[in-house]
This record gives sequence, structure tokens and C-alpha cells, in this order.
Amino acid sequence: MARNLCCRVRDDRQGGALIEFALAAPLVLAMLIGILQVGFHVQNSSALKSVASDAARSIAIDYQKSLTLTNLQMEERAFAIAVSSPYMLLDERLDVTITDQPTRITGAIEKKLTMTYVRPSFLGFIGIDDSTSTYSRPIFLTATPTGA
Repeated sequence: MARNLCCRVRDDRQGGALIEFALAAPLVLAMLIGILQVGFHVQNSSALKSVASDAARSIAIDYQKSLTLTNLQMEERAFAIAVSSPYMLLDERLDVTITDQPTRITGAIEKKLTMTYVRPSFLGFIGIDDSTSTYSRPIFLTATPTGA
């Protein structure tokens, strides 16, 4: 009787597909979400670079219009650009700092814009947590705004 039961269980193939699906589905699901995660990371990195360029351009134009901004005002400008369309970075995950730098160009003011963004992870269920991306670039401004 016990031998007959063992043979029947060994030869039964009805639940095989379910077992294979249960073993393979988490791996396939993690790979699909991983592809989505890579896309978000690329978009976030690209957005940081574009925001930095847009902010530098906007600040330089203000200096040309004789509008002298403080570092805090410049940080707020870059932050506002980052959280609005088309970039839509999450404000609670973004840090923007502008620091004064020794100038490399005579007659110019040099500042350094540094943006740090904590990129969200969709793969926490397999142990991949949020990651941080940092981008820095110089901003060159005229030492004496035109028209001053």
C-alpha cells in the first residue's frame, strides 16, 4: 500500500506546471521590476544634469540683468526647477547646495552647484535599497553685473 502511494505520487504530473511557476515567477518578476528600476535611475541621473544646466543658465541670465542673487536664492531656483515639470524629482529626496569657489577666470565669480538625489528603489523585497546620486557643476557669473 505505501509502495503504491509512492509510485502514484512519483508518476503524478498534474501539479508540475504550478511548481515550476512558483519557482520561476519571483525571479522573472524581479527581473522585470529591475528593468523598470534601471530606467528610473537613468532618468533621475539625466534629470540631475539637465536641472543643473537649466539652473546655471537661469542664474547667469539673472546676473546679466543686474539681479544679484544670494547662494540661498540660487539653491531655491535650482530646487524649484528640479521639482517642476518636466523633471518632477521628489522634493523630500533632493538636496541642492551652492558654494563659493576660488575663481579660475579673471573677472568672473565661480560657484559650485551640487545636487544630491536619493533614488527610490522598487526592489526592496530582494534587498536592493535606495541609492544616492550626486552631480556637481561650476557656475560662472560676471563679477560686475552688466548695467551696474
